[in-house]
Amino acid sequence: MADINKLIEQFAAGVKSSVREDVTSGNLEGFEDFSLSTKPAPKPKTKAAPAAKDTVTKATALDAAHAVRDAVAAKGGRRPKVDYWKPVAAKTLGISKLFAKRWQAVLDAGTDAGLFRIDTEALAHPILVALDPEPEPEEVEHIATTMVGCPPVEDKDDFDYKAPWPPPGYIAPVTYRCGHTNHRGHGVTEDDPKQVAAREAGHCCTAMQRATEDAEAHQWSRGPNIHVQWRVRGLWDAVPVYLRRTPEKEEGMGWPGLCCDPETHLYIGGFGNNCRYNDGPERCVVHAPKKRGGK
Repeated sequence: MADINKLIEQFAAGVKSSVREDVTSGNLEGFEDFSLSTKPAPKPKTKAAPAAKDTVTKATALDAAHAVRDAVAAKGGRRPKVDYWKPVAAKTLGISKLFAKRWQAVLDAGTDAGLFRIDTEALAHPILVALDPEPEPEEVEHIATTMVGCPPVEDKDDFDYKAPWPPPGYIAPVTYRCGHTNHRGHGVTEDDPKQVAAREAGHCCTAMQRATEDAEAHQWSRGPNIHVQWRVRGLWDAVPVYLRRTPEKEEGMGWPGLCCDPETHLYIGGFGNNCRYNDGPERCVVHAPKKRGGK
């Protein structure tokens, strides 16, 4: 076997003139220690480095609400509809299309965090109004009270949980027929002097009068900033189209709307905003009995 290996090596040296590099010059990279008589030393095995884990965190509904709030605050001119801002939230969440259920989660997160509110009175369609978020309380460093010479301090809760609720003298707010909620300072009875003076001035209630005066003082073009409870006002006045319950909204993932009479468009009511649980015979277009047999 050794003679055969030696013969091959001699043959390779004899044909060295047919290659570009001389096999004895030492310039052939990787063949410096070439030999058929000795086995090459094994290469040490190295473990591959573990792949780095993906540290990218997914955006939450609150993150999208912050982006929507910043976009609303930065936009000037005429205010668009609420759904106009869906692409802003979708871009923040890293998705191409935002469905109604997830969009509602973004709106709820922004409303709960005080980033914006939905105004249904300023224009013919509901709009988003950016709010200034409340500053986060500063963290106070707690100093240990068990040091030498420092007596321990116990937290005391002065609230009397056994006291009657509501407390004596408490006056609950009242929502009048106009749908505006009036508090103790506004007057909670119709014969209150403040309410009488507001009606004489051409307003429906004291809360509306003060909201109008506030809007005029700030020169707002969108009108008074006051919420309307259509579950109360809708018993006398027709509910706006965008707040009524429809089959299209019922099939979606968002809020389906208020159950209203198909002819008068008044709010029907019912337990859980479902006219099927109302004592009267009125039913909305969604809960109306279906005709059988196509007749």
